[in-house]
Amino acid sequence: MVTKKKSSKKDACFWIFKLIEKFVDSMRKVLSLKLFEFLKRWLLTLGNCGFYVASGLALLIGIIAAIRMESFGVFATAIGFAVGFFILQYVAIRFAKAGDKLIENNETSLSSSAFLDSVALLSMIGGALIFLYYIYFAIKVGNIGPFIIGLGAFIFFELIAILSLNPKSITVNVVSETSAGQEAIGIMTFFMKTVMKLVPILFGLGVIIGTFMMLIHSFGLFKEGLGMSIAWANVNSDMSMVALAALLPFLAYIAFVFVFLIIDIYRAILAIPQKLDNLGKK
Repeated sequence: MVTKKKSSKKDACFWIFKLIEKFVDSMRKVLSLKLFEFLKRWLLTLGNCGFYVASGLALLIGIIAAIRMESFGVFATAIGFAVGFFILQYVAIRFAKAGDKLIENNETSLSSSAFLDSVALLSMIGGALIFLYYIYFAIKVGNIGPFIIGLGAFIFFELIAILSLNPKSITVNVVSETSAGQEAIGIMTFFMKTVMKLVPILFGLGVIIGTFMMLIHSFGLFKEGLGMSIAWANVNSDMSMVALAALLPFLAYIAFVFVFLIIDIYRAILAIPQKLDNLGKK
């Protein structure tokens, strides 16, 4: 009887494992690189267009807020953001596609696809759970804002899943053998390359969400007293979000270069024993 129970538990675990494995394999067809490139192209385009909308909206909000709050400082702040968006757009466009070259020129390796498949599964499930929570939160507070944030988070995690299921898109190769040090490098660089690959999409999402939230919060400027002040603070936060989204390609580029500098030094240290062995043989 004990043997049968153990056997049935093993069979159940085996079938659950196989079911999850089939689910991950089936998602490779759904979460394809074509879908990734489609989203990247459109979100990058919408992000660039969103800057013009954000700039015009900041100017309009600045005029309304200055009249309502009777403050020139409020108007100056909005004008600063409106002009700054055009400058930041130039920086964002210059660096948005620069990351692809860095990824292409820095290949890394992992010994197994187990890590990649696990990251993909956790990203798919995590993204769906976060989205469902924000839908619930949006219904509870009666505001569309949390829904938009949840949708953005869902897209972000599903894109991580796409790159995990298609590692060659970020020049991560699955090879038969790697040392523990090389495996550590492969895991670290996987996350760096994933973020770098997602930068154009995060840029587009940040601009779109920030601009949309600016529009929503701007209606609060027609309230009185504290409500108007809170609305202006929210608008300020949204404009800062758009500015940060514009700086993201540049900041990611700098971070990627310096992290890979440290990794190259680490690689050189790992290669010393092998070089010493080769010298000894000579």
